[in-house]
Amino acid sequence: MYLEILTPTLKILQKDISSIILPGINGELNVLPQHSPLCASLQDGLISAKKDQKETEIFLVKAGLAFINKDGVKITGEYFVHLNVSKLDNDSILRQYEECSNNVKLQEKSLTFTSYWQNALKENALLIDYIRNKNTKS
Repeated sequence: MYLEILTPTLKILQKDISSIILPGINGELNVLPQHSPLCASLQDGLISAKKDQKETEIFLVKAGLAFINKDGVKITGEYFVHLNVSKLDNDSILRQYEECSNNVKLQEKSLTFTSYWQNALKENALLIDYIRNKNTKS
C-alpha cells in the first residue's frame, strides 16, 4: 500500500509501506493493506510506517487528518518531523527537528511550535521509551 504525507505546501513523503500506526484522537490506528475507507483526525504524536521488518519511518506530527482506503494512506497536516530511529535521545531528536525545519524551510516560523516540541520532548522522557518499545516489538 502507499503512504503519502503532505503539508499545505510540500509533499514530505511518498512511498510503499506494509503497515502504519497513526495517533488518532481516540487512540492509535493500525492500518494494513485493504483497510476499509476511513477519514480520521490525528492528535499530536508519532506516526510509525513500516516498509518491512527492518525498515521503519517515524514522524512526529502536530495534528492532522488521515485519509485511508484499501490502497493506502494520505496524511495531511501543518508540521511533520522525520525522526532517525537509530538515535533515540532528547538531544538528537531536538537536533533532528531543527535540521528538518531548516531543510523544509517552513513558511511559518513559529516560536510557539518550536517551544511546544522542545518542552514536550524535554519534559516527557516517556516519548523516548515509547519509540524504543515500538521498534523493539517489531
